[in-house]
Amino acid sequence: MRIQIYKSLLAYRTYEFRSLWTERSEIVRLINLRPEHLTEDCLAEFLHPAETSIDILAAYVRALGDASLTPQRNQFLHSLALHHVRAALHAHPDSVSEELKGFAKYVRTAVTQSELRTLLGI
Repeated sequence: MRIQIYKSLLAYRTYEFRSLWTERSEIVRLINLRPEHLTEDCLAEFLHPAETSIDILAAYVRALGDASLTPQRNQFLHSLALHHVRAALHAHPDSVSEELKGFAKYVRTAVTQSELRTLLGI
């Protein structure tokens, strides 16, 4: 039952998902879902395709940078955010929009925390 509630709340690419990350980001730190709580199919739904919404990617970077997400407290969401931000930062330049290229350039220059830079591979 708990997994279904999380899955409904975090349903990928819905208004609620976007709102959770961009408008109600303080809630993210309260979700302590671990990858083993989800089936492989469910995990795949969250990880693929790669996120391209700049609003959500920016929210991921904020949550990682301000420690709203930590691997100890929010293992799944931390991994989810890292996965999508890394994908955006390391995507082949020919396969992404100009907007996403601009986002990647901004993150590479704006993120100054050495630990976060290491996690993001920049």
